Amino acid sequence: MIKKIELYHNAVEVLPMLKIHKDNKMGYLGLDCYDKAELGNLFKREDRIFIGSVDEVELNDYSINLLTKIETKEGNEMETLMIHGCYISDIEPLLKNEEKIFLGKIKNWMLIIVIMMTRKKK
Repeated sequence: MIKKIELYHNAVEVLPMLKIHKDNKMGYLGLDCYDKAELGNLFKREDRIFIGSVDEVELNDYSINLLTKIETKEGNEMETLMIHGCYISDIEPLLKNEEKIFLGKIKNWMLIIVIMMTRKKK
């Protein structure tokens, strides 16, 4: 059984390759990406990425856009969903997306520092 997964930057592309078993009960899943390029082809996927049952999910920065790409086991009761800060322009793909979010019941939501400004263009 997989108890904890933490993937940073381009490593998040490994998530669908892990083939998490339907009966897996994970304590923690943490994903962290700083820009769209680090998501690789994940954002273009039509199939959802199954992550089993999870107690705590933490999404940082651009990885927030994966909310519509991951799916928990039916009946999952997540203890905590933490969404950490990013620029509002970084979550624009999620805001424009019409897909549903499949995470089951969430007991505690933590929205931490969503910065409501746009990045300066270089």
